[in-house]
Amino acid sequence: VSNCGSILIYKTDGTNGLAGATFTATPGSTSGSGTATSSDLVDEGRGYYCIDNMLIGQETTVAETAAPPGYNVDPNSQTITVTSKDSCDTRLAAETITPDGSDFVDTPQVGAIKITKTSSKDDSGLGGATFSITGPNSYSNSVMSGNDGTVCVDGLVWGSYTVTETAAPSGYKIDDKTAHTVLVDTNRKCGDYTTADTSFTDTPLSEIEVKFKSLAGVDVPKARIVSAIVRTTPSPGT
Repeated sequence: VSNCGSILIYKTDGTNGLAGATFTATPGSTSGSGTATSSDLVDEGRGYYCIDNMLIGQETTVAETAAPPGYNVDPNSQTITVTSKDSCDTRLAAETITPDGSDFVDTPQVGAIKITKTSSKDDSGLGGATFSITGPNSYSNSVMSGNDGTVCVDGLVWGSYTVTETAAPSGYKIDDKTAHTVLVDTNRKCGDYTTADTSFTDTPLSEIEVKFKSLAGVDVPKARIVSAIVRTTPSPGT
């Protein structure tokens, strides 16, 4: 008469099963001499993890020791009493799979995107530029650069995003209308940044250039340029 069974658990992100985590069971599977030690649950795919040769009636602590890439470990361990005499193969082949204990839920790690906007003339930061950001799970957002020419968005799930400038600041034209691809794969917030993920430049629509060339002799005092305000009034119909 066999007194061994199995423990089967389910790992999810709250919606879908997650493979690629690591779990330990303490005490673990029973050896030929009847000794139970800590051992890993086997990743069966689809979010299921199972371990055979568990002593029926034994209370075992199951804990997640490593999460799949892009997720945080569920910090809550569970004490599960071994009750099923079926093997992992039998339980996973059943029409309805019934895990032991509660689901282990991992929350997604999140990252951020920082954008810089500068003038093509002097690399100074430009505020007032508008950007469209699209990404995983139908994410869509519109943001505007601040006075220092930067804008940052955090709380983004990991994945590939596209950033496109949709409107230039007043008095400038967009230099680059292409979509920039940004891969978010680091767990961080806007306050963690030292450099931007992507940059854009805009060119002024007009500029004033003043040149001076002296034709006077060497004994003539030097000329001086005094700044002035130039205003233009558009003609009707322009």
